[in-house]
Amino acid sequence: MIKDGTAVASKAKNIASFTLSDADKVVSQSVGSVVKQYSWKMIYAKSADEFNSLKDEMISKAKGLGYDKMVSLEQGYAQKFFDAPEV
Repeated sequence: MIKDGTAVASKAKNIASFTLSDADKVVSQSVGSVVKQYSWKMIYAKSADEFNSLKDEMISKAKGLGYDKMVSLEQGYAQKFFDAPEV
């Protein structure tokens, strides 16, 4: 936690660690591969149009593989973390 521009220790939260099912691990790895592949292509894009086209294609492919589900799972875990009572 940051307080007045200084890092301050906070108490640990008593929550279970985040684990994915085998199916969700496959989705996560697939989405990650698409993001990595297109990120590199975007770095070397020769124009803003090419960059935007690659970005749109990356988003479409990632969402098609289950990106939104993975974001939802992560958000649910984060919500549990921040709502968990302190130890």
